[in-house]
Amino acid sequence: MGSVADWIEFIRSWEDTGYVIIFVILCFCGLGLPVSKDAVLFAAGVVAGISDAAPNVSMLIAFVLCFFGVVIGDCIMYAEGRFLGPGVQKIRPVKYILTPKRFALLQKYYKRYGFGMIIFARFVPVSRGPIYIFCGMTRRIHFSKFLLINSAATFIYTGMWIIIGAAVGNNLDKIAATFDRFKLVFITAALAVLTAAIIWLLFRKQFRNNSEK
Repeated sequence: MGSVADWIEFIRSWEDTGYVIIFVILCFCGLGLPVSKDAVLFAAGVVAGISDAAPNVSMLIAFVLCFFGVVIGDCIMYAEGRFLGPGVQKIRPVKYILTPKRFALLQKYYKRYGFGMIIFARFVPVSRGPIYIFCGMTRRIHFSKFLLINSAATFIYTGMWIIIGAAVGNNLDKIAATFDRFKLVFITAALAVLTAAIIWLLFRKQFRNNSEK
């Protein structure tokens, strides 16, 4: 079950407890459950938008449960790295997520971007697991700071998907296309910010070198 349509049907099949089940699933994502959080959040927004109950109430419930589910799942990944240390890289499926090559690359990126890595990971799916586990394993980012930064980014991330899903809830024929379009926008925006940061750092380094001459 990976498509938005499948998740919509799944949530609706549980009726009033659908959002609670989604909360549990999002928590288990921290243990390596192969689920697209983007699709789940978007589907939750769609279901809230077409709910027979008050849409605003349904959206609030969906947002709160999804928000905490995502944050808890991320904290579980951080805890895996923190308490298991380097040994976490020998555990399935972590060893496929945080390979030695990726770990070395993340060390390099951390020196350049620091906390910015957490924000970047929130909006780029393939980077989340490796970065969150890395943060816990290296202990370079204290849990309180990780929780604060990640929660702020997740608040925006979750809210955007819920609102977008609810907005197109009445137009089920265009759901898949809308999801793909906005997912591409999120990834493109994150990459654009990363590129801008790299350019800025290069210019700053060059400016410093010129000043020292």
